[in-house]
Formats: sequence, C-alpha cells, structure tokens
Amino acid sequence: LAAVGSYAILSLLRLMESYRVPDGADDALEMKRLVAEKLGAIGDPRAVYYLIQQINIGQLEDESTNLALRSAAAKAVGQITGKGFSADEAGIKAAQDWWSSAGDERAPYDRLAI
Repeated sequence: LAAVGSYAILSLLRLMESYRVPDGADDALEMKRLVAEKLGAIGDPRAVYYLIQQINIGQLEDESTNLALRSAAAKAVGQITGKGFSADEAGIKAAQDWWSSAGDERAPYDRLAI
C-alpha cells in the first residue's frame, strides 16, 4: 500500500484505526507500528491527526506494549510536519507537546482528518 503513496492513505488509516489483527500479522500493535512507519514515509498530512491519536492512546494503556507504536507514530508526525521528532520517549513527548500547543499551526491537520 505504501508503494502507491497518497492513494493508499485511506486504506492505511483504516488499518491504523482498526483493532482487528489482519491475516498474517502477529498482533494489531505491530501492524499499527508498520502502518505508522509507512504513513511517515508517504508524508500525507491527512495522517497527522490519526498518528497523534495513537501517541495519546498509549497513555491510557500499558505504556511498555505501546512504546514501539508510539515511537513510530511520533517519528511519522515529525516526518510529515518537518518537526523531526525522534522515535523514542523524547520524541513522543515532543510530539505531544507540539500538538497540545500548536494552535493555528495544528488547525490544518485537524481539518484534514478524514
């Protein structure tokens, strides 16, 4: 899907929002991590809102099981927005801080959410 670029965005976002484990995948979190990486590589700004949601959902669940997904999502947000967030806990925090304080800079990403 990622090879077709922005044409794949809707399919990738559906995977990101799903809690089902796709055939051939070990678990949903691993699939979402891979999707986050592909969304970052594609660079479509429509994905930012959904990636931020994955970062924030991790706060409500077991942080250790979500660290890889949250890190990948933070890096992807950084790639898409040009902010350069790292794929680690510092990048997660930086992405959360940016989203909560971005104000007018955040508005286009909110409007692009599908």
